[in-house]
Amino acid sequence: LEGRRFSAFEGIPYAEPPVGELRFEAPRSARPWNKTLDANTLFVCSQTRHPLLEEKKAQEDCLYLNVYVPKDQPSENDSFDVVVNIHGGAFMNGDGNLAPPGIIMDRDFVYVNLNYRVGALGFLSVEDTTVPGNNGLKDQQLALQWIQTHIKQFGGNPNSVTLMGQSAGGASVHFHYFSPKSRGLFHKGISQ
Repeated sequence: LEGRRFSAFEGIPYAEPPVGELRFEAPRSARPWNKTLDANTLFVCSQTRHPLLEEKKAQEDCLYLNVYVPKDQPSENDSFDVVVNIHGGAFMNGDGNLAPPGIIMDRDFVYVNLNYRVGALGFLSVEDTTVPGNNGLKDQQLALQWIQTHIKQFGGNPNSVTLMGQSAGGASVHFHYFSPKSRGLFHKGISQ
């Protein structure tokens, strides 16, 4: 079978690198850049090794998303619906690249997958303001804010965003449905 052609923009930063003093902090929006971004690198967040998953080079500087756009652009007054995938992995492992675009880009929509901190870096809490926890979910919210602000530049419609996920990603979709801070950042959800 010959698949559909699409453009790939991989490794777009949506947050400042969560390293050093920012390691256990809520994510901060990425600073704007003036140069052309070489968007062809896939990133993986630091995580425990899962025996059934391929071992990948992981790092703490990992808050990036990938945008995949059909080659055929919409008409001038039109835009594509947006589908955002949140990966599973029990909030302990996984990455946005687990659901690659080739398996889903057979329709006209913009597909986005994202990384968020997992394990202790994403969900550790010491029950005070030092390390308040849930940074992985806060990473996801910041990525959704980035999508609302920038997806038009990729031909996407920020008023038609479907959030989907499997396993921990499906749970994340539910959490965002109930979070007032996620209100307006997406419009439909699919939990698997």
